[in-house]
Amino acid sequence: MRLRIQVRSYDAMCQMIAVNLGIGVLPIQACAAQIKAMGLKTVLLEDPWAKRNLLVATKAGINHSPATTLFSQHFLRQ
Repeated sequence: MRLRIQVRSYDAMCQMIAVNLGIGVLPIQACAAQIKAMGLKTVLLEDPWAKRNLLVATKAGINHSPATTLFSQHFLRQ
């Protein structure tokens, strides 16, 4: 992708779009509230380049908190 304008937050990108300064590629989970509040039109991207692989990372060799351990165990069962 070639960027023409770069902003530092999704909120700033939504504001840019709302005042008709362009379009943006946004994660729906992080921006749903702004999209609705600003009345922005969305189009779901289904192309292979738009798919993302997410990872969970922890520091090896340390004792984790009970919450971190449960979280990790949940995803290791998947």
